[in-house]
This record gives sequence, structure tokens and C-alpha cells, in this order.
Amino acid sequence: MSRFRTAGAPRRTTLALCLALAATAPSLAQAQSVATPDGDTPKTTELDKVMVTQRTEGYQVYGTNTATKLPLTLRETPQSLTVFTRQRIEDFNLITIAEVLQQTPGVTVQSYDSNRTLFNARGFAINNFMFDGVPTNYTTGAGGNSILSDTSIYERIEIVRGASGLVTGSGNPSATVNMVRKRPTDTFQASTSLSAGSWDYQRGEVDVSGPLTDNGRVRGRFVGAYTDKES
Repeated sequence: MSRFRTAGAPRRTTLALCLALAATAPSLAQAQSVATPDGDTPKTTELDKVMVTQRTEGYQVYGTNTATKLPLTLRETPQSLTVFTRQRIEDFNLITIAEVLQQTPGVTVQSYDSNRTLFNARGFAINNFMFDGVPTNYTTGAGGNSILSDTSIYERIEIVRGASGLVTGSGNPSATVNMVRKRPTDTFQASTSLSAGSWDYQRGEVDVSGPLTDNGRVRGRFVGAYTDKES
């Protein structure tokens, strides 16, 4: 009998504590709503808003969440990560995703022809692609050519090498390519570029962005590119 009494004692003590806390909870809640001693209504303090952004400046990246969904720096990210900023894409004239991956360390490129390309990393084919951090279906290899899409609409391209189950779920441990699209700007800006090359290569780009209303709450951005060549 003593064994049952010993086991039941903690239960009664726990129950008593729960009842005591339940009894004091209303009084605590009322204490928070009681007016101040001078009779004035308690003042509510509003904290400053904190906005977490991911921005780039030149070749430098100040934060990325492709690997863990957390705004971490490249040093804090616990995976191998390469980021191609807009400045780097323009300086190296990387007009397709295929050209970006050709310059990515640890990624091998195998081209069947001018439109069909296969990418491998760590012994596996790359089939994990994301738009703005959202997984998407992207055709690669001998079955399609959507990997050759134009880079003019992207602000930066991030490649995480290795397994990325935190953001893409189960899959092969090759790599994940996150294509971050351009966003409208707070102020008006516009840019154009023209290029030409061998085999009658011609290309033009236009990028216009800015507010659409007087207060700037509605903004828009238009990006267009045209390429023509004899191939």
C-alpha cells in the first residue's frame, strides 16, 4: 500500500499546482488591465518595425535563405552555396541559366545539342529548381530545353550544392537552383542594352521599373529581351 501512496503523492501535488495556477491566472490578467495609480489608462508602447531583406551590392550578398529558409550570410549557411548577383550576370554576359551553371563550381555540363543540356553535381543530375524559393517543375536533359531560359528577368541566381531537404523535400543530393526574379523599385529607373556578335548575333534588352501611383504603394516592372542568331 505504501508503494501506491508514494506514486499518488506527486499526482495530487501536480493537480494542486495546476488548480493554484488556474486560480491566479484571472487575477494576473486583471492586474494587467488595471489603470495606473494616477487613474490614467495604461499606455501601449509600439515597437519599431523590423523588415528582413535580402539585398546584393555588386558581387557581395548580404543574406540568402535558399538553403535553410533563414536570412543567413554565406558564412553562416551550413552548405556549399554560390550566388550570381545581377552585377556578375551582366559583367560576364550570362544570358541563359545554362551559362550560369557552366561557371558554377562543382557543376558539370553535358550538352546533347544547342538546346538540350544536362547538369550534374556530386554524381547526380540536377532536377531541383525554384522560383523565388518555391519549388517548380523545370525540364532538363534530353527531354526539354527550359533550362536555357533567359536571365534578364532574374535579380540573382543561387545554387546550393548537396541535399536540400529543408526546402525541396526528398530528392537526389545533387544541387538546387533558386532563380530570384526582379522586383519593382521605389523610384523610377530604366535601362537598355544592345549587343551583337558573330553569326549575325543580335540581342536587345529593356528594363523599366517604378511606382504606378502617386503614393508609391503600387509599383510595377517590365523586363523584355529579344535574341536573334543564325543557329
